[in-house]
Order: sequence, then C-alpha cells, then structure tokens
Amino acid sequence: MRRVIIPVMFFFFFACSQSTEKPGEPGETKVKSTFIEISNFTLSSLDGVEMSLLNFKGRVIIMDFWATWCGPCKVEIPSFVELQEEYGEKGLQILGVSLDRGGKEDLINFCDNLSINYPILIGNNALANKFGVQAIPTTYIIDREGNLFKKYIGVRGKEVFKNDIEQLIR
Repeated sequence: MRRVIIPVMFFFFFACSQSTEKPGEPGETKVKSTFIEISNFTLSSLDGVEMSLLNFKGRVIIMDFWATWCGPCKVEIPSFVELQEEYGEKGLQILGVSLDRGGKEDLINFCDNLSINYPILIGNNALANKFGVQAIPTTYIIDREGNLFKKYIGVRGKEVFKNDIEQLIR
C-alpha cells in the first residue's frame, strides 16, 4: 500500500491562498466580546509608536492580520487603502497587523509601494494565537463600542467590508 504525504507547508500556503469563502459560508464567524477582553495588547507601529485598540476607542476598527509574502493579503490591501480614505473621517480606523519575520526596512518599503494609509503594527505569534489566527489574512471588524462584530478568514472583496462599515458607522 502506497502512502501519500503532503508537506505541511504546502497545506499552509494552499489554505492561505484558497481561503475565499463568501459571507454566510464557513470562514465567517459572528462573535461578541467586550472591548476590554480583546484590547489588552500593545504593539509597535512602523513609526515606533506603541499602540493598542484602546487608542481607537469610539471608532469602527478593521484589524487585519497579514504578511508581505501572502498573495491573498496583497489582494486585500488596496481595498483597505480605499476604505480608509473613504470612511476615515466618518469614524473608521483600519489597522494592519504584520506577521512578517523579516526586517523592518522591507516592511516599510512594501507599505510605501502599496501607499498604505493606515497604521501597520508589528505583530507576533503570541498575539496571533490570542486572536485565534490560524491562516492569513484574518480580519476582525470591531464596532464603536468595542464589540467584536465579525471575523473573516481569507480574502474578501471591498464590498463585504464596505457593507459591514456602513452598518456600524451610522
């Protein structure tokens, strides 16, 4: 009898690049939690500023866990740039949590090339584990009161996030 072995790294990259469930399908989870339960972390931004979710209390927050090597992440970022520009003055704050292990300079160059207009925080495995990130991109939508509204695993189109934002910004 032949055994077929699939390398673990192949599975991880396949999951990362193929996570395209539509809203309402597996991969979308509605959860509720208080702001304080999910916000007790502090990360450094690319500018060296220490930030936590508490810095953005009262705003709708999209917190996206991503990495420069993740193809689906690269697909989503231009939508986040557009959404931050369109809704930033109305109370939206997008935060990118980079899970890259490379140098800070490479991350800065990547962000400059994509004209990222929202804070990029330098994440770590401990925070990713705390938030239950098992694949990237993983994106959390947090309402103005600090409740976790939705969690998306995998890439989503701009309209999905726009619909969530419009529900919460009212």
